[in-house]
Amino acid sequence: MRRPAIRTRGLTKRYRRVTALHDCSITVPEGRICALIGPNGAGKTTLLRVLAGLARPGGGSVTVKCQMSGGCKKCTQTTTTSGVVMA
Repeated sequence: MRRPAIRTRGLTKRYRRVTALHDCSITVPEGRICALIGPNGAGKTTLLRVLAGLARPGGGSVTVKCQMSGGCKKCTQTTTTSGVVMA
């Protein structure tokens, strides 16, 4: 099995009283192409914003494999419940 390029575990994101993501867990292996499909308001954009580090999750963990040649300083961090980690 390939190493995951993206992994979320129990990801949650709320906007005041609206829950955009609830217990979202996904794994996307390296080299795979995937699509996010769903109706309006399903949390697709919120998930992408969290993966890109533009929004902080309220709970859970996110790990995104670093694609920079030679790595980067963020690659040494560990998974957290409040942000995106470059692995």
